[in-house]
Amino acid sequence: MSEHKDQQWAVDEMADWLAHPMEFGERPTEAHVIYENEVQWPSVGFTKIFLVQYEMSNGVKGIGFTGPITWSFIAIDWENWTSFTHEELIYCYAGWYIQFTLSHQENYVSESTPEAKQEFFERLRRDGYQDLLLKDQFTLDNDEGGTSFYTVEANKDGKSFYAIGTVGEYKIYEKELVPMKHLPPFFYYLGQELDPFTQDDEDA
Repeated sequence: MSEHKDQQWAVDEMADWLAHPMEFGERPTEAHVIYENEVQWPSVGFTKIFLVQYEMSNGVKGIGFTGPITWSFIAIDWENWTSFTHEELIYCYAGWYIQFTLSHQENYVSESTPEAKQEFFERLRRDGYQDLLLKDQFTLDNDEGGTSFYTVEANKDGKSFYAIGTVGEYKIYEKELVPMKHLPPFFYYLGQELDPFTQDDEDA
């Protein structure tokens, strides 16, 4: 881990990212670190991560992250930003990174086979879920043995959920859970699967 990754470094990295022409095109009028921790990150390993709160000249506020990579979800209202816990944000950023990385691999397929999709729906129905509606999906290696991931809206016992995962294993999240309401549900699911807060045994 580079020793120069301190809070001032994090603020500068976030400011440079925001100033990119494809983002806001200007540096923030205010930015400061609100959270830092050491996490496990894909292809990086044990590293420091920072959450940086910023405000732009037009009044837009947000919370970006930097350390292993710099990014911010810029289409979230400030009131919704403040409903996340810091840990939830880290999970969502990790999940975004995983899906972004996977979607740029050669074996990525935007949709699974109809047979695989139907198998996932049948699994949910056997488990008592109804009113199923596919919201998102992606597949790695669509040949035999490939893995397909799904986000499906589902109802059970009068409550609404997201079922997220594969035919072999999926997780259930209440739709009102903050990360489910304000970001693509895959992000939180994949971030939890990665669990960046888990340390290797040698680092524990």
